[in-house]
Amino acid sequence: MLRGAAFAVLSLLWAGSCAASGINFYSLKHEAALGRQMALEVERQAKLSDDAQVDEYVNRLAQNLAKQADVQFPVTVKIIQSDELNAFTLPGGHIFVNTGMLRVTASEAELASLLAHEIGHVAARHLTRQASRSELLRTGLAPLESMAG
Repeated sequence: MLRGAAFAVLSLLWAGSCAASGINFYSLKHEAALGRQMALEVERQAKLSDDAQVDEYVNRLAQNLAKQADVQFPVTVKIIQSDELNAFTLPGGHIFVNTGMLRVTASEAELASLLAHEIGHVAARHLTRQASRSELLRTGLAPLESMAG
């Protein structure tokens, strides 16, 4: 019993060290495919903006910012018609911003800050790194689960 607990603790320590080092089990190709699939699902469920001028302006600003970041994917921004204050990033460079967020940004600098934050998630590949970390933790906890019955 003590041996199993020691193994579980060592597994968790190993998983934590891998997660801290930024391990990512997803290839760029897999991440891009996953992001496309997730983005299509969001686009099916959400009402996207029909304002071509706003879409173009936000995308142009995002592209200028993305050029300054170490982004390994093309960045695309879609505007969702929603009053909710939200913006989010999906794997592979897909960024969604709600119109509610656009309305509360008082300047181009504030919008650029919001977009830069989301582009930072893309550049760091946060979503697939988090998924990899979760998989490591789940795998590391497997010995404990089997001991618990």
